[in-house]
Amino acid sequence: MEPTVTIHCRASDVAIVEQAVQTAQSNYKDISGRDVKVDVEGDLSKDSAGGVRLAAANGRITLNNTLDERLKLLEEKVSPRYLSTE
Repeated sequence: MEPTVTIHCRASDVAIVEQAVQTAQSNYKDISGRDVKVDVEGDLSKDSAGGVRLAAANGRITLNNTLDERLKLLEEKVSPRYLSTE
């Protein structure tokens, strides 16, 4: 519901992310009746495995959906300290 969102991706993914943004903006407008301004920045590391990181509300709201972050969360989930000892 933020009026402005920034999407961070790899520089090599900027074109495809911009295409996805156009579709998402149209769908969002149809559903909510509101416009959203989306800035796409290709500033994630080129060594990143891909994905995007979103930021809104001057960076106070973030969503990290990079493959690196998702793998890290999965690793934490299956870590022995989280597994049952039964």
